[in-house]
Order: sequence, then structure tokens, then C-alpha cells
Amino acid sequence: MRLVALVLVLLTVSCSRVPNPELPSSGPRLVVLSPALAVILKDIGAGELVVGRHNYDMVFPDLPACGQQGSIDYEQLIAVAPTDILIEWGAMPLPKRLKALASANDWTIHRYELKTLDDILLAASELEARYAPRGPDEPVAARCERAWARRDHLERAGRVLLLAAVEPPTALGPGSFHAELLERLGATPAVTDGGPWIELGLEDIVRMAPDAIVLVQPRKNGQGVGSVGTSALEHFGPLARLHVPAVENERLAVLDAELYHTPSTATIQLAEDLASVLERWACEP
Repeated sequence: MRLVALVLVLLTVSCSRVPNPELPSSGPRLVVLSPALAVILKDIGAGELVVGRHNYDMVFPDLPACGQQGSIDYEQLIAVAPTDILIEWGAMPLPKRLKALASANDWTIHRYELKTLDDILLAASELEARYAPRGPDEPVAARCERAWARRDHLERAGRVLLLAAVEPPTALGPGSFHAELLERLGATPAVTDGGPWIELGLEDIVRMAPDAIVLVQPRKNGQGVGSVGTSALEHFGPLARLHVPAVENERLAVLDAELYHTPSTATIQLAEDLASVLERWACEP
């Protein structure tokens, strides 16, 4: 009996020392409390390091959700045993409990703000340097800068109204990365005053008389350039009946890729799609 008991004790000790394959003892383990930062990590090839996600994450659906701004699931956070927490938290101070747990568990908190294209570029470059050291592929900074670069003659497309919704019409105005991207590409915005999201009335759009309207309306399995011209009319609701140059000349487009409202490396393809539509209109008589 003593021999059996000794064997059982040894087995118990041995089993307790077997590492959990899901909890490696070394290497970064990232909890990403920002849908946009998650997109960047996936795009730079560091997605396999992510072990926990934001509640509204769009690229790692199979990982445990660890909360959102103002509501962190601390129990889940502890369970996934991160080394690093990447967070987009705005101007608010970080929760005291989060900072206390980070100190107690030796977690490193990396805080980001993603409002402008420069914010996106800085975050992407830092994340690539830290978690996806440069290999043979083009660095993410170079990809961003090339995609966002000014195109020739886009001003010929006229004054462009960017919308996030049509009922009610909601413009993507100054302070939004969409509006910044439009200007960076060399196009002329129809909205030059106000904030990032501006609710408009139909009469406002009539007075504005935009030459082109681009609706950025992400959807699951969106194609990027969803529709242009006549085929886009059905997406504009009451705007499609307005007497404005954009409607009369059928300079309407829908950009519908799922990630086009995330301030992330998704702006690389957003820039390409937006530029392709504007270039088409710029070449028209």
C-alpha cells in the first residue's frame, strides 16, 4: 500500500508540472481590447499571438471575449494569462483594478489612440516592430504611405460627400480618418466644417450640391467597391431622388468592406477602393 501511495504522489506531482499547451511559458500572449488594433495585428502577421479579444472584435471570433471600454471581464482576462494588454481607451484614466492586476501579474499595458492616419501609422509600425519583426515583406509603414499617397487629378471628380449612413444622412466630416484620407488622396471634400460625424437633412445636401457621393457602409462579406453609378442608387434611399449633381450625373458609390469603419490597416484597401472610384469620375467629361 505504501508503494501504491508513493506512486500516486509521484504521478500527481509529475502531472502538475506538465505545461498547459495553451499557456506557453514564454513568448507574447496578447489580449487586444480594440477591434482596430486586432485588425492591425492580423494584417502584420501577428494574429497567432492574440489570446483574448474585445467584445466587438471582428477578426478573431473564436477567441475568448475579455470585455470592452468601460466593462472589462477581469475573470476572463486572468484566465487567458496574457503577457501584454493592448488597449484603445480614449482620454479616460485606465481602471484602477486593471492597473493593479497588471502590476500583480507582470502584464504590460500598451495604450493607443487611433483617430488619425498618423495614429494608425504609428500604432502599426510599433506593433510590427514589437510583435512581427520585419521579414522579406514590405513594411507596413511603406504599404500605408503608398496607399494613402496623393493621386493626380482627383480634384476633377468635384466636391465629394462622404457618408456613413443615408437615413438620416450622416457625413464623415473633419476629424474622421475617412475625411482625412479623402484629402490625403488629393480629392476635394464637400464638407469642410463640423465634426467627424455630422447628421444632415436632405435640404442640407441640396444646398451643398455635391458632385459625387460615396457611402461607406460596411457589411459582412462586403466586396470593397460594392456598387457604382446606377447600381448604387438603390442604397441611397431618399437621397437618390435629390436634384444634385452627384445624383443627376450618377456619381454615386458604395464602399462596403466589413472593416472600413475601423481606424486600422484596413485603410490601405479603403484608400485603393476610394481612389479607384474617384479616378473613374475624374476621367469622365
